[in-house]
Amino acid sequence: MIKEFTEKYSKLNIDDIIETRIKQAISTIKEKNKNVLENIFKSFTKVNTYTIALKECLDTSQREISKLPMNLNQITSDNTRQTELWQELTKTEDNHKTTVINSIQSLQHETRNLQRCNNSRLNDIEHLLHTLPMSTPLNQNEGTRIPDPKVLEAENSHLKNEFSTSFHTLEPSMGQALLKEVPKPK
Repeated sequence: MIKEFTEKYSKLNIDDIIETRIKQAISTIKEKNKNVLENIFKSFTKVNTYTIALKECLDTSQREISKLPMNLNQITSDNTRQTELWQELTKTEDNHKTTVINSIQSLQHETRNLQRCNNSRLNDIEHLLHTLPMSTPLNQNEGTRIPDPKVLEAENSHLKNEFSTSFHTLEPSMGQALLKEVPKPK
């Protein structure tokens, strides 16, 4: 009986111990699994949050990238228009320069013609002075006095001064620069 009793108790005891140990192991495994699952859930939540943020960034990038061709087209169009305006301005400026140069050359030509005419008149007056008889104070046929050579010389000098003055008042801002040769436009 003792033997049976001992066997019975010892058998129960070992089975209880094994059962208790198994229950404890299962409980520990369940607890660890629960912690692992919680950690996985937390990680998944973080990944989900990061994924949403990344998707928003990608969407924003995509929108900005889709605007780039339009912006580039606008910039290209603006640059083309600015180039056209610059070419028009340059052409207009060149036309004005050509007009000014042509006007200056025309004025120079007219000035040379006036100088030639004036020189021709002065030569005629000087020739007339040298051909007049010096000894006769009066023209006997008409009763008028022949001009004195000194008076004619003074008048000649006055005409030279008058021409010089009228030339400079034609274009006061140009002065003597108008007499210089201006290169012809190409």
